[in-house]
Amino acid sequence: LDIIDNLLDSLERDALTQEQMLAYCEEHRHILNSNIEQALPRHKVKTVSEAIAACLDWYAADKEAILANHAAFSRAAGEVTERIVQTYGHDIPNVVLVPCIGLYANGGWAQQAEDRSYVCVALERLPPGGPLDALLTHEIAHGIAETHWNVVLDGF
Repeated sequence: LDIIDNLLDSLERDALTQEQMLAYCEEHRHILNSNIEQALPRHKVKTVSEAIAACLDWYAADKEAILANHAAFSRAAGEVTERIVQTYGHDIPNVVLVPCIGLYANGGWAQQAEDRSYVCVALERLPPGGPLDALLTHEIAHGIAETHWNVVLDGF
């Protein structure tokens, strides 16, 4: 699930606005909520708009890293998913992998919503070429534990 295509297009053109970021956060609040809750105290603000204003310039400064991490995400997600299937013989139950922009709070998190777990990776928090495989595997284990604890107990 790729929720940031339009944002990345705007970022790449140096045209990312506070209004776009606010619409993105509100539209995807069900899976970004954990990160938003941590972003507010981190930036010492009370609203999502204030958090966006606090870090909008950072997105422009980190544009190349964010774009590189987005390109690496699908490769890493495919490799991690394939490794899990080969090792455990089944797909990841009810876990959706989501590259996102996370207001410079968490690097990755599992968010329960709509009877499934979303494993989100905030692309701005990763160094280019960073440990994306390890982060995805770690967060997938959290995501599986939310809905299928027995899979984790069975050795995942």
